[in-house]
Amino acid sequence: MKLITDHIVGKMIEAEIIAEQDRELYAFGLEQGMWLVLNLLTMVVIGLLMDMLLACLYFLLAYVPLRIYAGGYHARTPLHCYFGGIVLMLTALLMIKWFPWTMWRCAGVMAIASLIIWRLAPVEDSNKPLDEMEKTVYARRARKVAAVEIGVVAIAGISGWLTITRSIAISFGLSAMVLMLGKLNVNKQIMF
Repeated sequence: MKLITDHIVGKMIEAEIIAEQDRELYAFGLEQGMWLVLNLLTMVVIGLLMDMLLACLYFLLAYVPLRIYAGGYHARTPLHCYFGGIVLMLTALLMIKWFPWTMWRCAGVMAIASLIIWRLAPVEDSNKPLDEMEKTVYARRARKVAAVEIGVVAIAGISGWLTITRSIAISFGLSAMVLMLGKLNVNKQIMF
C-alpha cells in the first residue's frame, strides 16, 4: 500500500497540487483512506459470498457509527486491523445465520451491551488519548447513536424485520466486547 501512496503523492507534488513539505501528511491520509476502502469492500464481498449482503450492510450501518464514538480495542497496524475486521464480520454474519435469534434474545443482548456501552464509552487508545472534553463529547455521541439504534431495533422488531434486529443486536454485542477489550488493553498498558 505504501508504494501506491508514495507514487500518488509524488505525482501530486510533481503536478504542484500539494507542497513537498506536506508529503508525509498526504501519504498518511491517502494510505488510511485506501485501507478504509479495502476494509469496506472486503466486508461487502464477504456479505455477498455468504449470501448475506443486507445483514452485512445493516451490521456495518449500526457498528461503524457506534465504534467511531465509543472507541475500544485498536489493532496496532492497518494490516492487523484489516484481518481483525474480517474476523469481526465473519463472526457477526455467522451469529446472524446460525444462532436461534428471537426478539427476546435480541432485546437481552441489546440491554446488556447498552449497559456496557453506557458505562465504558468512550474507551481511548494509547495512540490517541482523549482529554476530558473529548471524553464528554464522545460519550454523549456514543449514547445518542446507541439510542437511535435502539429505536431502530424497536421499530424493526415491531415490524417483523428480524434481519435488521439481529444485525443491530450483534453490532451492539460486538461493540461492547470491543470496548471491554480496549479497556483491558488500556489498563494493561498503564500497569506495565
